[in-house]
Amino acid sequence: MRRLVAPTLALVLLLQAPAWAAYSFSSSQLSGALPAISGAALTNLDAGAVATGTLPTLRGGTGVSAASLDAAGIVDKSSTQTGINGAKTWGNTQTYSGVCAFSSYLQLTANRTAFANLTAGSIYGSASGGAGYPFNANGHLVLEARANGASDTVFLTGSSGAVTMVLKGSNSNIGIGGTTSPTARLHLAAGTATASTAPLKFTAGTLLTAAEAWVMEPDATYLYMTIADAVRRRVVTTLNGSTTYDAPSIAAGGTTTTTITVTGAALGDFAQASFGVSTQGLVASASVTAADTLTIVLYNPTGSAIDLASTTIRGAVSPK
Repeated sequence: MRRLVAPTLALVLLLQAPAWAAYSFSSSQLSGALPAISGAALTNLDAGAVATGTLPTLRGGTGVSAASLDAAGIVDKSSTQTGINGAKTWGNTQTYSGVCAFSSYLQLTANRTAFANLTAGSIYGSASGGAGYPFNANGHLVLEARANGASDTVFLTGSSGAVTMVLKGSNSNIGIGGTTSPTARLHLAAGTATASTAPLKFTAGTLLTAAEAWVMEPDATYLYMTIADAVRRRVVTTLNGSTTYDAPSIAAGGTTTTTITVTGAALGDFAQASFGVSTQGLVASASVTAADTLTIVLYNPTGSAIDLASTTIRGAVSPK
């Protein structure tokens, strides 16, 4: 009888696979690598007993060794994980102390009551539950503190964790710019001397066609405020200047004139002046006579001369 050599035996085994289906080969009986053959006929492959090795993500695996998976088959969460692609649904409590990088999206199916051990940086569904959270039925993003109605929702920025906005859980007040305990529906933090740090800033625009009560709005030049009567009023800005003035003695029926520099004053602006002493019957008038210049005239309508003591006179100009 002719003896079969190893390659011939391997070929026979491959051709007669059904007859050997119930036979187990030991590692001592087979050696070498399996040939590159199609696995299209494998319809019920059970890999539950595979305890070692790594299956690439392109082949449906995690890209890590089996030792890195927990009992639920989820990648070890104690260190940074990347390349976790596709939709991931976790409907039970999972604790993550590291970082997971997702190239698709993370879906949370449990409500926050299932996450009793959440720590800072956690993301979870709303207490009211429901499919699609943290988005509600209207498609709105729901952000909720873990203790509903008692804790605040805080937004931080930068590596130092500086507070940029707080949604107060107890009264729904909003604090912006570092105000951690807002005491109004909208509470702005104080500004600083540094450029671009003012508490509030408007962008010039077009006024409403019909004024609305309790609206503040700017156009390209002025700021306007409308109160309960729905009548739009310009918010008056006043330009100011002052100088020390020792007026000469003014004879009966006589006048004297002086000027004050008021930066920004223009012809046609409204103007007025005040004195730090009694004018003793003198009549003062003020008007803008040139750019940045407020002219003050004192007239003596009495029957005798008047000499005022040296004093500070102040001018105020309201742009037209």
